[in-house]
Formats: sequence, structure tokens, C-alpha cells
Amino acid sequence: MGRFLFTHSITGSAASGEICRNCGPAHAADASHGGVTPELGLECVMLLKGERMSERLLPGLKNRILQVLARIAPGATTTRVRLNRWRGVNIGKNVWIGYDAIIETSCPHLVTIRDRAAIGIRVTIIAHNREQQGVVIEEDVTLGPGVIVLPDVTIGRGAIVTAGSVVTKSVPPKTMVQGNPAQPIATVEIPLGPGVSLKEFAKGLRPIR
Repeated sequence: MGRFLFTHSITGSAASGEICRNCGPAHAADASHGGVTPELGLECVMLLKGERMSERLLPGLKNRILQVLARIAPGATTTRVRLNRWRGVNIGKNVWIGYDAIIETSCPHLVTIRDRAAIGIRVTIIAHNREQQGVVIEEDVTLGPGVIVLPDVTIGRGAIVTAGSVVTKSVPPKTMVQGNPAQPIATVEIPLGPGVSLKEFAKGLRPIR
């Protein structure tokens, strides 16, 4: 993901060690407002008292090496999941991650993927852009191939996002969405889990008219 520019302002008293309003607890200001303590894998370029601060080199390189390996490594339920966890992505149990999926390059800790979710081949998840931050993919969600998920989005439990769709706003639970921007097209009675056949899944779909 490209580098985004943030203008930070400090909430409360500097002496009390308050936090940057846009980044939350990840960037804690010191008593002089002149320094920031970056945490894991943050690429936010900050303007604070006219001083630009960016992601530290070695953690940034480690994060990107792990990301490249996670994109190409075999093991949709094992190696890819483990590598993305090492990057800082919050991942639950029995998650499936397809080949070449890009999960938030610089701020992986802003992404949560809950139990039994499936992330399709070449999905892209972008979790920060200015004040928009965070992506939550709830239990039993399926993201089809080539889906793009933009920041400040929650995809509800059991939802389906069809191939190539662009998710710009939160998706209700048990809803199938499609298109750019993704719009609801059906309700989902039976989540598309690993033990569910396509025939069984299709029987549980109810078109939204």
C-alpha cells in the first residue's frame, strides 16, 4: 500500500502522555510533543511539530518479507496463516487464506480475521487511509477471488462477498454482496463453510428484491 500522509494533533495535556488523535494508542506523544513511539509495523508518515517520522527500517523490512512469503507460500490454513500472524494480523481459528492475498501492508495489526473465515485468491485488504482505520472480518465470512476491502469496514458473520467486488462500507451478517461498490443481493441462511456443499449453500440463498 502506498504511503499516506497524516496530520496529527494531540489530545489532552502533553505532560500527561496523551495520544495522537488519528492513530490512537499506537503513537504516544512525549511531554514535549516532539516525539512519537511507533509500535509494530506502522508506516503512517507523521507531521508533528513539523517533523516527519516514519516506520522504522528493520521492523518495516521484516514485515514486508513476511508479507511476500505469506503471499506465495503453500499452506492456506497453515503457513500463510502463521506468517500473517507473525506480521501482526489478528487471526482466529480455522482460517483459510488464498494464494497472493494482500492483507494490509504497513499496519497489519489493524486487521482482524475471525474463526472459519475464508480469504480468496488475490484478495486485497486495505485497513488505513487517513482517519479511516480498521477492518474486521467476522466468523464464517467468505471473500471471493479478487475482492477489495477498504478501511473502516466490518463484514458481518456468515456474509459472502462475490468475486471481484469492492467493499466500501460494512456488510450485515448473513448477507451476500456483489459489485463495485458492493451491494446486497441475497440473504444467506447457510454459511459457505468447508463442510457445506455448493448445492446446500445455494438452497439457503434468498434473493433481495
